Amino acid sequence: MAKKYSVIKSNEKLRQAIIKRVNDLGLTHQQIVDDASKRGYKLPMDMLNRYLKHGDVRATLREDQIIWLATRYGVYITMKIGKPVIDEKGKVNYEIGEYNEEEATRILNQIFPPKN
Repeated sequence: MAKKYSVIKSNEKLRQAIIKRVNDLGLTHQQIVDDASKRGYKLPMDMLNRYLKHGDVRATLREDQIIWLATRYGVYITMKIGKPVIDEKGKVNYEIGEYNEEEATRILNQIFPPKN
């Protein structure tokens, strides 16, 4: 079975931001697990270790656990739909432009390489 792609689990920038925040706060993995438990949320130690050390690998944190972890330590996740377009006042808007099959196919193949 093919591995499912996850915008959250596969996001190395998010993982590195969480690692940096944890290190900046001087938290141990045990402190993170204990804090989650006190708040009624389960973060298994082995899965936390695997996520922080290796990223999106088998038997690692689920998406909701990563979102909880990021939010708990102030690494906020936002998702923008469309391309950024700056208007005449300098405001950034996100717009869905005209369909360009060549561009869409190129990006699709980067994210989901064709299987031969």
